[in-house]
Amino acid sequence: MAASWHKQASPFPMVDMEAAWRQVLDESERMAQWLSGASRECALNECPSGSTLAESVVAPFAMPPFAASVKDGYAVRVADAVRGRQLTVVGRSMAGSAHVELVQLGTCVYVATGAPIPDGAEAVLPVEEVLQMEAEGRSAVRIIRVDRDAPLSVGHEVRAAGADVQAGETVLAAGARIGPSERGILATFGVRRVRVRAWPRVAVLSTGNELVEAGDAHSELAPGQVYDSNRPMLLAALQQLLPTGGEVLDLGIASDAEAAARIERALDEGGDGVQVLVVSGGVSMGESDLVKPTLQRLGRMHFGRLMMKPGKPMSFITSRVEQRPPWMAFAMPGNPVSAAVCYQLLVAPALRVAGGMPRAHALPLRVVASLAHPVQCDAERPEFQRAQLALRRRDGDGGAAADASVWDASCCEVTATVTGRQASSRLQSMYGANALVYIPQGGGRLPLGTPVLALVLHTDTGGGAVKASAPGVPDGAASCC
Repeated sequence: MAASWHKQASPFPMVDMEAAWRQVLDESERMAQWLSGASRECALNECPSGSTLAESVVAPFAMPPFAASVKDGYAVRVADAVRGRQLTVVGRSMAGSAHVELVQLGTCVYVATGAPIPDGAEAVLPVEEVLQMEAEGRSAVRIIRVDRDAPLSVGHEVRAAGADVQAGETVLAAGARIGPSERGILATFGVRRVRVRAWPRVAVLSTGNELVEAGDAHSELAPGQVYDSNRPMLLAALQQLLPTGGEVLDLGIASDAEAAARIERALDEGGDGVQVLVVSGGVSMGESDLVKPTLQRLGRMHFGRLMMKPGKPMSFITSRVEQRPPWMAFAMPGNPVSAAVCYQLLVAPALRVAGGMPRAHALPLRVVASLAHPVQCDAERPEFQRAQLALRRRDGDGGAAADASVWDASCCEVTATVTGRQASSRLQSMYGANALVYIPQGGGRLPLGTPVLALVLHTDTGGGAVKASAPGVPDGAASCC
């Protein structure tokens, strides 16, 4: 029989990033709904950093709860704010005080910043706009003289009750991530306890016969071997993303022959297993690339290739509809830049949504930037190049303008500088990058100054705890709790 020749082709069509985001975030919202049953209440001061609110918080009272002075000054009637007029100081209103004298025509009350406005007063005359008549020191001031020309309007330098927040207004919506500002807002309204969302339990696995554990005293490289950089990178990124105490399981390195069994054990632990599995390596079309077939056998393949560079073999798989508890798996290429970019574009947004964040806030912020130099387009796929965004004058000078403020938007623009050679194996291209610049598919070059979309990389601050599988213990049986 004559031999026949054929070209190996992937059975998976390539999907664009918008379709990939839609599928990933749809599934992440389903996981968030499942995890919502595990939300818990905790004291505000003990709430894990980076947690997300399970319920919206409404203001129990207005803020400020009383009309307050914006500046140190004198509470007066506006008819008395005439240059040269003398007013008798009949009292003092200090922060924390409950009652002061009534302000009438011809009188005033000294009022400190943030202190209540006394009854009868219509405005605050700042201390800079009065002359004081002192008898025996500052505390003995009893008469002031108005030193202001412009008319005084009702409400001048007064923050009305409820000017910042009205009673019953939502101050933090469900899904808000609790950082320093959010803690301050909650404390402002006397909130003592909050209900926070449960985040998914995540596991990270590297696959490949060529991988060696970095830092191991016995890990000298043999010919053809490389140190595993993906797992340390992804574990560090997850520690930043997940809230303090979030669970990240380090499944270590699996050889090509071990990968299928490791994956199956990780996803087959019932309620004690992982909800999100992040695997790198073994997703191309080689004979030893068994990750994708294994995950496809265990669940539903949503996509097996992306129409983008780097990261074309990226795959997204979830548990079947009837499986409980649900899980998601991200099978990423072994090239470290591909893994880093796929994490930023897909894995991190998925985890934010699964943790309760609204999808609109989970994706990277898109801004328009001008290329600081020409960039070559890839002929076959759109590309996300690693870049540094900076603010520069439109004439290209990065220094301060001689004839205009650096805060003048008319003379400044955001520029994008690609971080050197963009090979998917060159992890140094991620160093210093604060954005991914979208370079459209095409055969030509984008000239200097071309406007491009840049996806600003998130600066998540969480604090998830990494737990490693113990030597000699099956990875799927390692404690996650």
